Amino acid sequence: MKCNKVRERLLTDYRDGELDRRECEKIDSHLRDCGACKKFQEEILKFAVVSPEGSGELRPGPEVWDRIRSAIFEEEPEAGWLTGVSERLRFLLKPAPLIRMAFAVALILVTVVMARVPGDMPEQRAMSDYLTEQAVFFSALGSGDSEFPDDDGGSGDLGFLDFV
Repeated sequence: MKCNKVRERLLTDYRDGELDRRECEKIDSHLRDCGACKKFQEEILKFAVVSPEGSGELRPGPEVWDRIRSAIFEEEPEAGWLTGVSERLRFLLKPAPLIRMAFAVALILVTVVMARVPGDMPEQRAMSDYLTEQAVFFSALGSGDSEFPDDDGGSGDLGFLDFV
């Protein structure tokens, strides 16, 4: 056998006792003839970790089992009726992004329809401007942006919506 093959086996299968008798004999024969591989084996034995099989069975102490039992059987505090109601209504406090987007699209459609209605009455223009502003606002809200354009072309902060 070649040294690199013997050293590989010494690190793995030979030490674990997983080689057949014939291959173990080949390695033993090589170790008798090769001083470098014999020294390599001695170094392995000096620094290698003992396998769990040779060290006996490891058992956790009773305090470990007590902690496991207490974690398994830990009772959650019983919630009052108000907690159950608030959990059922929680989805209303945080509207889904799909609902926000649908609302923004509806506002845009209303704006487009209002803009195409014949006539140029001041009330119509004011309503159209208002709906356009609301559509921009809700599209910014639905996209998660924290800013939206002001009337002067700047950017306004939506800081009051940080809780959403």
